Amino acid sequence: MRTKALFVAAALAVATVATSVAQVTYSVNAVGYVKAPTVPAGNWAMMCNPLDAGDNTVANVMPNAAVGTSVYVYRNGAYEAVNSFIGVWLDPAQEIPPGQGFFIRNDTADIDLTFVGEVPQGTDSNVVLPADSFSLVGSIVPQAGLLQTDLAYPAQAGDGVYQWDVGTQGYKDPFAFVGVWVPSEPQLNVGEAVWILPAAGTGPRDWVRDFSVNN
Repeated sequence: MRTKALFVAAALAVATVATSVAQVTYSVNAVGYVKAPTVPAGNWAMMCNPLDAGDNTVANVMPNAAVGTSVYVYRNGAYEAVNSFIGVWLDPAQEIPPGQGFFIRNDTADIDLTFVGEVPQGTDSNVVLPADSFSLVGSIVPQAGLLQTDLAYPAQAGDGVYQWDVGTQGYKDPFAFVGVWVPSEPQLNVGEAVWILPAAGTGPRDWVRDFSVNN
């Protein structure tokens, strides 16, 4: 799998811990941070959590948000109650695991988020809802690249993808998979989420990543 795009626009500090040396067995934890692009005050952005913070509550994932920041998590076919930072999060226990997408906005201050945590390794997956149900998701691994080619999204003919443009504050032209991507294959940045609408007649689908920083 290509990993050249790993941590594009992000900074990574890697800590390697060796254990059970006598048995030549090693445990490798990639720990680092991802600095998301600045979102100007009053603008919307679609993001996802790119790292595993251990306790992936919003209070732990985004502990230093600017006062007035609000997040809108879309999960299981519906928006959860808006969660705002007023010095503390209104719902500090709201879960935002790696790959979970959300809208974010602050009407009075620019948003400069830095995510800190471990790179998910091994086999992990996001669940993409069945046809006629949108999912707001991103790569469960902090990697930039083409949605299917690099990020291993399991595309099926009839899938639609909708990507937000922070600059224009609107959606780009929709992407469709018809055996090939039309007009092109979606390109995602690290920590970016997209809407996915699975093809008609398809059931729930796992977006599986089998990833190691050593590959």
